[in-house]
Amino acid sequence: MSQFSILIEEVADQQGHSLSDVLMKAKVLASRLRSRKFRQWVDAEINGYGNGQELPEYRVVGTTIEGSFGGYFGSYQTGVPMSTGHLDGGLREAFTTLKIPNGVAYVEDLVSGESGDMGMWMDGAAVNYLRENGTQISDMILNRVFKRVSNHSLAALLSSVRSRLLDFLLELRERYPELENSDQAANEISVTEVDEAVERRVYQNCTVIEGSEMRDNFQAGQAGAMGPNAEAENMSFVQVLREGIGDNSLADLASDLEKLREVLLSESKSADQDAAVAAIAEAEEAARKGDAKTVLGSLKAAGKLAFDTATKIGTAVAAKAIAKSMGL
Repeated sequence: MSQFSILIEEVADQQGHSLSDVLMKAKVLASRLRSRKFRQWVDAEINGYGNGQELPEYRVVGTTIEGSFGGYFGSYQTGVPMSTGHLDGGLREAFTTLKIPNGVAYVEDLVSGESGDMGMWMDGAAVNYLRENGTQISDMILNRVFKRVSNHSLAALLSSVRSRLLDFLLELRERYPELENSDQAANEISVTEVDEAVERRVYQNCTVIEGSEMRDNFQAGQAGAMGPNAEAENMSFVQVLREGIGDNSLADLASDLEKLREVLLSESKSADQDAAVAAIAEAEEAARKGDAKTVLGSLKAAGKLAFDTATKIGTAVAAKAIAKSMGL
C-alpha cells in the first residue's frame, strides 16, 4: 500500500487522526505532485491565511451578537440578544459573520476546549451604531457588543477542510489507480490536471474574498478572555464615517444634510449644482437608514461645492463628514 493510500485512510478517520496531522502529510504529497496551487492551500490551512491572501468562503462563519447594557445605580444586563434583521445587507453581514484566517491547529484547539462558544468584542464604532439602530432597553445604555461564534460553526469549518481534502485525494485515485500502490506515480501526473482537481474539489469553484488582517481575532472562553487584537473587527465604512463626525450621531448628520440640501436647492442654477443636491439627498436618506457606505460615496460625489456650502452655513457635522469622504 502506498503512502497516498494511507493518507486517504487517515483523512477519512476523524477520530484517529487530527486534521493538522493529515495536512502535514498532505504537504509531502503536494511536493510530489508539484502543484503550487495545492501546496499553497495546504500551507494556508496549516499556517493560517496571512495579510492579503484570498480567504475561501468556507472560512467565513455565522455569528450572533449580544449586548451589555448599563443603567442607573450600577444596574446592568449582559448577554442581551441584539437584532440585526432590520439592517441593510452590508451592515448585517458585518455584524453576523466572521472571517476565520487562523491555522487548523488553532481552530482544533478551540473546538476541543471546554470553553463553549467563542467570540470577540466589537469596536466602538459598532457599539455607537447599535446604540442608535439596534436593540434598546429603557433607561439603559449599550456599553459593549460581543460577537459570538458557536463551537459547532468552527467544527463545521474543520469538517469542510477535511472533506475537501478527501474529495481531492479520491478523485486523484479514481483517475490514476496506480497511486494505490506506487507513490512514484504522483510524479507522472501533470500539474495542470492536479490544479484542475484542486479547483473542483478543494475550492469547489467557490468565491474567495480579500484576506483578513486579523490573525488573533477571536479566542475561546468567557467574554473577558480575548486575544490582543480582538477589537480589530473590520467595520471600515462605519469607522471612517465615525472618524469624520466624532461623537455626533447619524441622526445629527442627517439633520445637517437636510439643511444643506435645502440651501443647495435654493441656490442651484447649474447641472453641477443639481448633481450636488441629488448627492446630498442620497446621503441624507442613507444616513437615516444607517448605510455608512452609501453616505460616504454620496458625500464624495457631492464634492467641494457641498463642502464649501456646509462650511458657510455652519452645518459642521455635514462639513466634517464631507471632508472625510474627500480625504481632506
